[in-house]
Amino acid sequence: MALKTGDKVRVIDGSYSYSFGDKGVKWECGISLKGDFEVMQTGLKMPIWESISGEPDPIHEGTLDNNTLIKEVSTGKIVSIQEDQLRKIEPAATPKFQVGDKVVPVSKNVMWSGTDLSCPIDNEQYWRQCKGRGYFYVNEIMGGWLIKENGQPVYRCGKDNVPTQGNYFLESDLIPYVEPVPEAKPEPKFKSGDRVKCIKSCDEKEEAVGKLGTVLEIGKYGGCSVEFDKYINGHRGFSGSEHMGKKGYCWCFESSKLDCLELVTEPTFNNRTETEAVYLFPFTEPITVKTIYKDRKTTCVYIYKGKGFKGVAKCLPTDTYSEEEGKLYANERARIELANYRIAHALS
Repeated sequence: MALKTGDKVRVIDGSYSYSFGDKGVKWECGISLKGDFEVMQTGLKMPIWESISGEPDPIHEGTLDNNTLIKEVSTGKIVSIQEDQLRKIEPAATPKFQVGDKVVPVSKNVMWSGTDLSCPIDNEQYWRQCKGRGYFYVNEIMGGWLIKENGQPVYRCGKDNVPTQGNYFLESDLIPYVEPVPEAKPEPKFKSGDRVKCIKSCDEKEEAVGKLGTVLEIGKYGGCSVEFDKYINGHRGFSGSEHMGKKGYCWCFESSKLDCLELVTEPTFNNRTETEAVYLFPFTEPITVKTIYKDRKTTCVYIYKGKGFKGVAKCLPTDTYSEEEGKLYANERARIELANYRIAHALS
Protein backbone atom coordinates (compact mmCIF):
# COMPACT_ATOMS: atom_id res chain seq x y z
CA MET A 1 0.00 0.00 0.00
CA ALA A 2 1.42 3.38 -0.98
CA LEU A 3 0.26 6.27 1.16
CA LYS A 4 0.59 9.95 0.34
CA THR A 5 0.20 13.20 2.21
CA GLY A 6 -3.43 13.97 2.95
CA ASP A 7 -4.65 10.37 2.98
CA LYS A 8 -7.05 9.41 5.76
CA VAL A 9 -5.91 6.31 7.68
CA ARG A 10 -6.57 4.15 10.74
CA VAL A 11 -4.10 2.09 12.80
CA ILE A 12 -4.66 -1.61 12.18
CA ASP A 13 -4.11 -2.98 15.70
CA GLY A 14 -4.30 0.36 17.55
CA SER A 15 -2.17 -0.84 20.51
CA TYR A 16 1.15 1.02 20.28
CA SER A 17 3.03 3.78 18.48
CA TYR A 18 6.07 6.02 18.60
CA SER A 19 5.09 9.40 19.94
CA PHE A 20 6.80 12.43 18.42
CA GLY A 21 7.60 14.97 21.15
CA ASP A 22 9.69 18.13 21.60
CA LYS A 23 12.98 16.28 22.00
CA GLY A 24 12.41 13.75 19.23
CA VAL A 25 10.87 10.33 19.25
CA LYS A 26 10.03 8.68 22.58
CA TRP A 27 9.29 4.98 22.83
CA GLU A 28 5.79 4.58 24.28
CA CYS A 29 3.91 1.30 24.51
CA GLY A 30 0.20 0.73 25.03
CA ILE A 31 -1.06 3.90 23.40
CA SER A 32 -4.58 3.38 22.02
CA LEU A 33 -4.85 4.63 18.45
CA LYS A 34 -8.39 3.96 17.38
CA GLY A 35 -9.37 7.28 15.84
CA ASP A 36 -9.07 8.64 12.32
CA PHE A 37 -5.69 10.07 11.24
CA GLU A 38 -4.35 12.14 8.36
CA VAL A 39 -0.99 11.40 6.73
CA MET A 40 1.54 14.26 7.11
CA GLN A 41 4.77 12.65 5.81
CA THR A 42 5.83 9.23 4.54
CA GLY A 43 9.08 7.27 4.16
CA LEU A 44 10.78 8.77 7.25
CA LYS A 45 13.77 7.50 9.26
CA MET A 46 13.05 8.24 12.89
CA PRO A 47 15.89 8.12 15.53
CA ILE A 48 15.19 6.62 18.94
CA TRP A 49 16.55 9.12 21.48
CA GLU A 50 14.99 8.25 24.80
CA SER A 51 13.40 5.40 26.62
CA ILE A 52 10.18 5.59 28.60
CA SER A 53 12.15 6.79 31.64
CA GLY A 54 13.69 9.64 29.66
CA GLU A 55 17.20 8.23 29.99
CA PRO A 56 19.33 7.06 27.05
CA ASP A 57 18.60 3.43 26.25
CA PRO A 58 21.39 1.71 24.29
CA ILE A 59 19.14 -1.25 23.55
CA HIS A 60 16.83 0.98 21.52
CA GLU A 61 19.44 3.19 19.91
CA GLY A 62 19.33 3.54 16.16
CA THR A 63 16.61 4.47 13.69
CA LEU A 64 13.24 3.18 12.58
CA ASP A 65 12.84 3.05 8.79
CA ASN A 66 9.76 3.58 6.62
CA ASN A 67 7.90 5.53 9.23
CA THR A 68 4.81 7.62 8.53
CA LEU A 69 4.00 10.79 10.41
CA ILE A 70 0.23 10.99 11.08
CA LYS A 71 -2.02 13.44 12.88
CA GLU A 72 -5.10 12.42 14.82
CA VAL A 73 -8.09 14.26 13.30
CA SER A 74 -10.01 14.77 16.54
CA THR A 75 -7.11 15.88 18.84
CA GLY A 76 -4.33 17.05 16.53
CA LYS A 77 -1.89 14.65 18.27
CA ILE A 78 1.05 13.73 16.02
CA VAL A 79 2.52 10.23 16.03
CA SER A 80 4.98 8.29 13.95
CA ILE A 81 4.24 4.68 13.02
CA GLN A 82 5.35 1.98 10.64
CA GLU A 83 3.41 2.18 7.38
CA ASP A 84 2.39 -1.50 7.51
CA GLN A 85 0.37 -0.74 10.64
CA LEU A 86 -1.89 1.66 8.76
CA ARG A 87 -5.05 1.10 6.73
CA LYS A 88 -6.19 3.70 4.25
CA ILE A 89 -9.75 4.96 4.64
CA GLU A 90 -11.37 5.06 1.24
CA PRO A 91 -13.76 7.97 0.59
CA ALA A 92 -17.36 7.05 1.22
CA ALA A 93 -19.12 6.09 -1.96
CA THR A 94 -21.99 8.28 -3.13
CA PRO A 95 -25.20 6.35 -2.46
CA LYS A 96 -26.61 4.84 -5.62
CA PHE A 97 -30.19 5.22 -4.38
CA GLN A 98 -32.05 8.08 -2.74
CA VAL A 99 -34.91 8.18 -0.26
CA GLY A 100 -38.16 7.56 -2.12
CA ASP A 101 -36.58 5.50 -4.90
CA LYS A 102 -38.21 2.25 -5.90
CA VAL A 103 -35.85 -0.73 -5.69
CA VAL A 104 -35.99 -4.50 -6.08
CA PRO A 105 -34.10 -6.71 -3.58
CA VAL A 106 -32.18 -9.61 -5.08
CA SER A 107 -30.51 -10.75 -1.83
CA LYS A 108 -30.05 -9.79 1.82
CA ASN A 109 -26.50 -9.88 3.20
CA VAL A 110 -26.23 -7.09 5.77
CA MET A 111 -24.17 -7.28 9.00
CA TRP A 112 -25.47 -5.62 12.18
CA SER A 113 -23.11 -5.21 15.17
CA GLY A 114 -21.27 -8.37 14.23
CA THR A 115 -24.48 -10.32 13.62
CA ASP A 116 -25.11 -11.70 10.16
CA LEU A 117 -28.69 -10.78 9.22
CA SER A 118 -28.51 -12.52 5.84
CA CYS A 119 -31.49 -14.56 4.73
CA PRO A 120 -33.06 -15.84 1.49
CA ILE A 121 -34.84 -12.88 -0.03
CA ASP A 122 -38.13 -14.75 -0.37
CA ASN A 123 -38.14 -15.25 3.41
CA GLU A 124 -37.72 -11.54 4.21
CA GLN A 125 -40.88 -10.33 5.93
CA TYR A 126 -41.23 -6.98 4.20
CA TRP A 127 -40.52 -8.42 0.77
CA ARG A 128 -43.27 -11.00 1.26
CA GLN A 129 -45.64 -8.03 1.58
CA CYS A 130 -44.27 -6.22 -1.48
CA LYS A 131 -43.33 -8.98 -3.90
CA GLY A 132 -46.74 -8.85 -5.55
CA ARG A 133 -46.29 -5.24 -6.64
CA GLY A 134 -42.60 -5.82 -7.42
CA TYR A 135 -40.69 -3.13 -5.49
CA PHE A 136 -39.60 -1.60 -2.16
CA TYR A 137 -39.33 2.05 -1.26
CA VAL A 138 -35.97 3.33 0.00
CA ASN A 139 -37.06 4.81 3.33
CA GLU A 140 -33.68 5.77 4.82
CA ILE A 141 -29.98 5.84 3.94
CA MET A 142 -28.01 4.49 6.89
CA GLY A 143 -24.57 5.87 7.74
CA GLY A 144 -21.79 5.76 10.29
CA TRP A 145 -20.85 2.43 11.74
CA LEU A 146 -23.16 0.45 9.47
CA ILE A 147 -21.24 1.60 6.42
CA LYS A 148 -17.92 0.88 8.18
CA GLU A 149 -19.07 -2.59 9.13
CA ASN A 150 -20.42 -3.53 5.70
CA GLY A 151 -18.05 -1.57 3.50
CA GLN A 152 -20.85 -0.04 1.40
CA PRO A 153 -24.01 2.03 1.80
CA VAL A 154 -26.85 0.43 3.74
CA TYR A 155 -30.51 1.26 3.17
CA ARG A 156 -33.70 0.78 5.12
CA CYS A 157 -36.33 -0.42 2.65
CA GLY A 158 -39.98 -1.25 3.14
CA LYS A 159 -43.50 -1.36 1.84
CA ASP A 160 -44.36 2.30 2.29
CA ASN A 161 -42.36 5.48 1.99
CA VAL A 162 -42.03 5.84 5.77
CA PRO A 163 -38.55 6.60 7.27
CA THR A 164 -38.86 4.33 10.32
CA GLN A 165 -40.31 1.32 8.56
CA GLY A 166 -38.54 -1.52 6.77
CA ASN A 167 -35.47 -3.72 6.90
CA TYR A 168 -31.78 -3.20 6.11
CA PHE A 169 -30.16 -4.02 2.77
CA LEU A 170 -26.72 -3.50 1.29
CA GLU A 171 -26.44 -1.48 -1.88
CA SER A 172 -25.31 -4.67 -3.63
CA ASP A 173 -28.56 -6.33 -2.52
CA LEU A 174 -30.67 -3.90 -4.54
CA ILE A 175 -31.31 -3.07 -8.17
CA PRO A 176 -33.39 -0.18 -9.54
CA TYR A 177 -37.06 -0.85 -10.17
CA VAL A 178 -38.01 -0.30 -13.79
CA GLU A 179 -41.53 0.96 -14.30
CA PRO A 180 -43.40 -1.34 -16.67
CA VAL A 181 -44.19 0.16 -20.05
CA PRO A 182 -47.93 0.00 -20.73
CA GLU A 183 -48.66 -2.35 -23.57
CA ALA A 184 -49.29 -0.26 -26.63
CA LYS A 185 -52.75 -0.64 -28.07
CA PRO A 186 -52.65 -1.76 -31.67
CA GLU A 187 -53.52 0.92 -34.17
CA PRO A 188 -57.05 0.44 -35.50
CA LYS A 189 -57.20 -1.03 -38.98
CA PHE A 190 -59.47 1.80 -40.11
CA LYS A 191 -60.37 5.29 -38.92
CA SER A 192 -63.41 7.49 -39.31
CA GLY A 193 -63.65 8.87 -42.84
CA ASP A 194 -61.74 6.03 -44.52
CA ARG A 195 -63.11 4.78 -47.79
CA VAL A 196 -63.54 1.01 -47.75
CA LYS A 197 -64.85 -1.78 -49.92
CA CYS A 198 -66.71 -4.83 -48.63
CA ILE A 199 -64.91 -7.83 -50.11
CA LYS A 200 -66.87 -10.63 -48.45
CA SER A 201 -70.08 -11.16 -46.57
CA CYS A 202 -70.30 -10.11 -42.94
CA ASP A 203 -73.07 -11.78 -40.93
CA GLU A 204 -74.69 -12.90 -44.22
CA LYS A 205 -75.07 -9.33 -45.48
CA GLU A 206 -74.54 -10.28 -49.13
CA GLU A 207 -75.92 -6.96 -50.39
CA ALA A 208 -72.79 -5.14 -49.15
CA VAL A 209 -70.27 -7.31 -50.99
CA GLY A 210 -68.44 -5.37 -53.70
CA LYS A 211 -69.85 -2.02 -52.60
CA LEU A 212 -67.91 1.03 -51.48
CA GLY A 213 -68.59 2.99 -48.32
CA THR A 214 -67.23 5.37 -45.73
CA VAL A 215 -66.28 4.46 -42.15
CA LEU A 216 -68.59 6.37 -39.82
CA GLU A 217 -67.15 5.44 -36.44
CA ILE A 218 -64.69 3.15 -34.65
CA GLY A 219 -66.44 1.26 -31.86
CA LYS A 220 -65.36 0.79 -28.25
CA TYR A 221 -64.12 -2.75 -28.90
CA GLY A 222 -62.36 -2.09 -32.21
CA GLY A 223 -65.18 -2.68 -34.66
CA CYS A 224 -66.54 -0.05 -37.04
CA SER A 225 -69.71 1.13 -38.71
CA VAL A 226 -69.77 1.83 -42.44
CA GLU A 227 -72.18 3.85 -44.54
CA PHE A 228 -72.22 2.44 -48.08
CA ASP A 229 -72.71 4.54 -51.17
CA LYS A 230 -75.64 2.38 -52.25
CA TYR A 231 -78.60 0.90 -50.41
CA ILE A 232 -77.82 -2.49 -48.81
CA ASN A 233 -81.00 -3.05 -46.77
CA GLY A 234 -79.00 -2.39 -43.59
CA HIS A 235 -79.46 0.02 -40.67
CA ARG A 236 -78.03 3.40 -39.55
CA GLY A 237 -74.85 2.34 -37.70
CA PHE A 238 -74.13 1.85 -34.00
CA SER A 239 -77.29 2.11 -31.94
CA GLY A 240 -77.50 5.39 -30.02
CA SER A 241 -74.38 6.81 -31.67
CA GLU A 242 -73.99 10.46 -32.62
CA HIS A 243 -72.56 9.31 -35.95
CA MET A 244 -75.54 7.66 -37.60
CA GLY A 245 -75.79 7.28 -41.36
CA LYS A 246 -78.62 6.98 -43.84
CA LYS A 247 -81.20 4.35 -42.96
CA GLY A 248 -80.62 1.14 -44.87
CA TYR A 249 -77.17 2.18 -46.12
CA CYS A 250 -75.12 1.17 -43.04
CA TRP A 251 -73.67 -1.97 -41.53
CA CYS A 252 -71.56 -2.70 -38.43
CA PHE A 253 -68.44 -4.86 -38.51
CA GLU A 254 -67.09 -6.42 -35.31
CA SER A 255 -63.32 -6.33 -34.72
CA SER A 256 -63.14 -10.00 -35.70
CA LYS A 257 -64.92 -9.24 -39.00
CA LEU A 258 -62.75 -6.36 -40.23
CA ASP A 259 -61.18 -8.67 -42.79
CA CYS A 260 -64.48 -8.32 -44.67
CA LEU A 261 -63.34 -4.78 -45.54
CA GLU A 262 -60.37 -3.42 -47.42
CA LEU A 263 -59.09 0.13 -47.54
CA VAL A 264 -59.67 1.94 -50.81
CA THR A 265 -57.27 4.68 -51.80
CA GLU A 266 -59.14 7.19 -53.91
CA PRO A 267 -57.46 9.74 -56.17
CA THR A 268 -57.31 13.44 -55.43
CA PHE A 269 -59.57 15.27 -57.85
CA ASN A 270 -58.72 18.66 -59.34
CA ASN A 271 -62.27 19.90 -59.96
CA ARG A 272 -62.34 22.75 -62.49
CA THR A 273 -63.72 24.00 -65.82
CA GLU A 274 -61.52 24.60 -68.84
CA THR A 275 -62.54 26.54 -71.99
CA GLU A 276 -60.73 26.36 -75.32
CA ALA A 277 -61.25 27.06 -79.01
CA VAL A 278 -60.78 24.14 -81.41
CA TYR A 279 -60.92 23.83 -85.19
CA LEU A 280 -62.96 20.98 -86.62
CA PHE A 281 -63.21 20.03 -90.26
CA PRO A 282 -65.06 21.38 -92.24
CA PHE A 283 -65.68 24.42 -90.03
CA THR A 284 -63.71 27.55 -90.88
CA GLU A 285 -64.36 29.17 -87.54
CA PRO A 286 -63.20 27.81 -84.22
CA ILE A 287 -65.73 26.08 -81.96
CA THR A 288 -65.79 26.79 -78.23
CA VAL A 289 -65.32 23.68 -76.10
CA LYS A 290 -65.85 23.54 -72.33
CA THR A 291 -64.45 20.65 -70.29
CA ILE A 292 -65.79 20.26 -66.75
CA TYR A 293 -63.93 18.06 -64.26
CA LYS A 294 -66.03 17.02 -61.25
CA ASP A 295 -64.70 14.17 -59.10
CA ARG A 296 -64.96 10.99 -61.20
CA LYS A 297 -67.12 12.64 -63.86
CA THR A 298 -65.81 14.55 -66.88
CA THR A 299 -68.22 16.54 -69.08
CA CYS A 300 -67.30 18.02 -72.45
CA VAL A 301 -69.59 20.58 -74.16
CA TYR A 302 -69.24 21.72 -77.80
CA ILE A 303 -71.01 25.05 -78.42
CA TYR A 304 -72.23 25.37 -82.03
CA LYS A 305 -74.71 28.00 -83.25
CA GLY A 306 -75.73 28.74 -79.69
CA LYS A 307 -76.43 25.12 -78.88
CA GLY A 308 -74.51 22.82 -76.54
CA PHE A 309 -73.58 19.26 -77.46
CA LYS A 310 -72.51 17.27 -74.44
CA GLY A 311 -70.43 14.18 -73.86
CA VAL A 312 -69.95 12.59 -70.41
CA ALA A 313 -67.40 10.09 -69.10
CA LYS A 314 -67.71 8.54 -65.64
CA CYS A 315 -65.03 6.54 -63.88
CA LEU A 316 -66.42 3.61 -61.89
CA PRO A 317 -65.19 3.27 -58.31
CA THR A 318 -63.68 -0.05 -59.26
CA ASP A 319 -61.65 1.54 -62.10
CA THR A 320 -58.43 3.51 -61.88
CA TYR A 321 -59.18 7.20 -62.40
CA SER A 322 -57.38 9.00 -65.25
CA GLU A 323 -58.10 12.65 -66.02
CA GLU A 324 -56.68 12.31 -69.54
CA GLU A 325 -58.82 9.29 -70.41
CA GLY A 326 -61.92 10.96 -68.98
CA LYS A 327 -61.40 14.00 -71.19
CA LEU A 328 -60.76 11.82 -74.24
CA TYR A 329 -64.00 9.81 -73.88
CA ALA A 330 -66.13 12.88 -73.01
CA ASN A 331 -64.68 14.80 -75.96
CA GLU A 332 -65.39 12.00 -78.44
CA ARG A 333 -68.96 11.62 -77.20
CA ALA A 334 -69.57 15.38 -77.51
CA ARG A 335 -68.21 15.36 -81.08
CA ILE A 336 -70.53 12.48 -81.96
CA GLU A 337 -73.49 14.44 -80.62
CA LEU A 338 -72.46 17.46 -82.74
CA ALA A 339 -71.94 15.27 -85.83
CA ASN A 340 -75.36 13.62 -85.41
CA TYR A 341 -76.97 17.07 -85.15
CA ARG A 342 -75.32 18.28 -88.36
CA ILE A 343 -76.22 15.11 -90.22
CA ALA A 344 -79.86 15.35 -89.12
CA HIS A 345 -80.11 18.98 -90.22
CA ALA A 346 -78.32 18.36 -93.49
CA LEU A 347 -80.88 15.72 -94.45
CA SER A 348 -83.91 17.69 -93.40
